[in-house]
Amino acid sequence: MPHTYSTDFEAFWRAFPNRVGKIAAEKAYVKARARASAAELLSGIARYIQIKPAYADYCHPATWLNQGRWLDEGPTPTTRSSSCPHDPQCRTRHACIEQIVAEGRRQRAS
Repeated sequence: MPHTYSTDFEAFWRAFPNRVGKIAAEKAYVKARARASAAELLSGIARYIQIKPAYADYCHPATWLNQGRWLDEGPTPTTRSSSCPHDPQCRTRHACIEQIVAEGRRQRAS
């Protein structure tokens, strides 16, 4: 007989971008629901998808739940200069770092 999942969990499962480990995810979901509402978890998924860096893989859902990742706030928006190595518009991070190092050497030399 196939296992049936709760409607809330199924909504969570459909919303999560990396659908692996469904049984472990369900166990973690039950524990997480003791700390957060279904709506909070779904809101957390939407925020997670929005703030996840492109270089990082998506968490497994059980890991995400067990770590309380629905509470993640993401990076604080700041004004960045185009020469900053952390600028998301920067396509050549290595070149930016070299530029900053060179500027530091020039300042020490003067």
